Amino acid sequence: MYVRAVWMKHILLILIFFLLNCKNHSWKKVKKHSDAILYVMGMNAVYYLLCHRKLVWDFRDPHFSMLFIRIINVIFTTPLFLLLFLCKLPKKHLTPYLIKWAIYSTLVEWLALRLNMITYRYGWNLLWTWLLYFKMYLYTHLLKKRNAIVIPLTVLSTYMFGAAFHMPWTEGQVRRPHIFWKRT
Repeated sequence: MYVRAVWMKHILLILIFFLLNCKNHSWKKVKKHSDAILYVMGMNAVYYLLCHRKLVWDFRDPHFSMLFIRIINVIFTTPLFLLLFLCKLPKKHLTPYLIKWAIYSTLVEWLALRLNMITYRYGWNLLWTWLLYFKMYLYTHLLKKRNAIVIPLTVLSTYMFGAAFHMPWTEGQVRRPHIFWKRT
């Protein structure tokens, strides 16, 4: 019964985000925000590619494969949550909105942490989570306004996060990646 309950938590989270998007009529803006959604999905996949040997956070599920859980979170959970953020993005007073959404996202992740849906390792904590969400929301906003700076900022911040957590790829220890299918 516990195994099914953990799996249901991931599906329930997706369902909640789906229903919130339906309530907010966010689906009408999917095409408009598709570049930002694809960017975030891509960066999630890059995280698994670059950090596959030392994941600082990862999803938990004792029954389903990590491949399945990672894919549903990359393809559904994060994009649905991002769409909620993007559909009400204000033209003015952006900083408080970014901070508010980074806090909302961190609270959702805190709940996931308490429900054993996610695990942190190697010093990752909720402060790092908040910073990552703030960066994600800022960069997706910048994609619309100044997309030329997003890639250099992404490369720089990815390297800085990697160096902060002593990732093998920042220390010349790169090996053949296992991306999603490596069970950790």
